[in-house]
Amino acid sequence: MRDASTTGARVPGISIKEFAAYSSTFIGLLCLIKVYGVSRFSTTTTTALIVSAPEQVVLGTLALYVYPTMAILAYGTVWFTGVWNRRIHRETWPLIVAIVVITALMTPVEYHLLGLALLAVSTSIEFWVRRVPASLRLGRHRVSTARLRILRGHSFLYLGGCLLLLGFVDTLESPWTSAEVFVVKAPVVSAGQKLETGAYGPVEIASSGEPFIGHVVDESLTDYTVLHSGTRYVMRLEKSLVLNRYVCHNESTQLRGRIPLLDRLRNRHYISPNPDCGPAIEQLIRLPGNEATGEEATGKGS
Repeated sequence: MRDASTTGARVPGISIKEFAAYSSTFIGLLCLIKVYGVSRFSTTTTTALIVSAPEQVVLGTLALYVYPTMAILAYGTVWFTGVWNRRIHRETWPLIVAIVVITALMTPVEYHLLGLALLAVSTSIEFWVRRVPASLRLGRHRVSTARLRILRGHSFLYLGGCLLLLGFVDTLESPWTSAEVFVVKAPVVSAGQKLETGAYGPVEIASSGEPFIGHVVDESLTDYTVLHSGTRYVMRLEKSLVLNRYVCHNESTQLRGRIPLLDRLRNRHYISPNPDCGPAIEQLIRLPGNEATGEEATGKGS
């Protein structure tokens, strides 16, 4: 017999080291796909974004999906606690309860409904799998149901993973940084290609009187690296050229804010601290010289 200390701690099927290696590889692959989608499948833009700030890609992508992640953590903890309750030590129950309570309070009501539906479907699948016989007769043949046993105790994991993957694909082009309205005092290059035809066209110059929406992906002492929201062109802006920057919410590319359960219980309404990018740009364009202050630019939406 092998000593348990030499085999290492294990989760079902794989060791902890293998699980950590697979998880890190999977997260890295997801971040690479995310950058590829945000760049609208341009390999040149993908390379430029990854080189600019690779650590920001990971943290920003995780923050972007905080709502579904909280819901999966809350209901996933409840699920696996119910399935593996005999293996749980008493000392870990306070930690489990704390995780469930905190993540549940931070989860919006809409995602609670989704989590409850996922929990109900997973429970139904679990009861069905446990009652399926070892084989089923289909006409003259008997079909083994051994492969269905893989769902036993893991149906929530598979269904939750599929939902997260669908949400990831649906928001693939959403940048991981906040949108900002930039006001510049000199013409800057905003695109080098016509998106309508896909052919290389003349360089498009945005004049100082035309504020634009961008995402800062990196910053140095002298300049910003900005991803143009409309053209997905990577811009290098000297700080001396930027008159003002206004953080805003871009409805076309960013996820909508939701009120968490904690504030719902307090009878609070969700009020975004940031204005919509469209109205902010319209107001900035009307201002002479585009030299408005942040208070003027945000207006009623702040």
